[in-house]
Amino acid sequence: MPRGPHRRTVLRAVTMAAASLTLPRLLAGCSGPGGATGSLAEGGAGTARDPVKSDLLLPTTADPQTAAIAKAMKQAAELAIFELNQPGLQLIVKDDRGSEEGARTAAKEAIAAGAEIILGPLFSRSTAAVAPLARQANVPVISFSNDRTVAGNGVYLLSFLHDQEVSRIIGFAAAQGRSRVAALLPKDALGDQLDQSLRAAAARSGSTLVAVERYALNTTAI
Repeated sequence: MPRGPHRRTVLRAVTMAAASLTLPRLLAGCSGPGGATGSLAEGGAGTARDPVKSDLLLPTTADPQTAAIAKAMKQAAELAIFELNQPGLQLIVKDDRGSEEGARTAAKEAIAAGAEIILGPLFSRSTAAVAPLARQANVPVISFSNDRTVAGNGVYLLSFLHDQEVSRIIGFAAAQGRSRVAALLPKDALGDQLDQSLRAAAARSGSTLVAVERYALNTTAI
């Protein structure tokens, strides 16, 4: 496929559209296993006849709570594409079922159909499953995960990272004279990351971590 500056412009527009998808996720309080920056792939002349093909991988048929978040992000994507008014851009939404195998299947289909950029998946395990396929095809991935361990080598994160959030919270509390901190964290990989970030932030601010309690992922444990 011929390469040209117009297609790079459309790919940058896709990235801007992807940025708008983080809002419903953050408002919904979605926790998913995500940050890196860099140059995206370059392509040919994105036009209505030869559009830049971008695929959005979302868990639209996962559990009800996750599916609701995916629906909100899908609607945000459709609105963003409408506002961009780019006839040289084609967005296709694929269901990754919220699983590694589902994400791999969706990514394979997207790449086979000529996708030049993949937006999503939402979770780190799905992002890790997609990454090798995308790298082999030289297709950049903009994931909505906030697990920095899955970033790099063509995988970019469009999310707030836990260490940044925790550092801001602890720093603000310390500035208000509140230096004794307790934390309730989930018993999972996310909780492990938050625990590390919390201890590092407390040490930097001179705060005292007086208690850390971990809870199982059910409605009664917390």
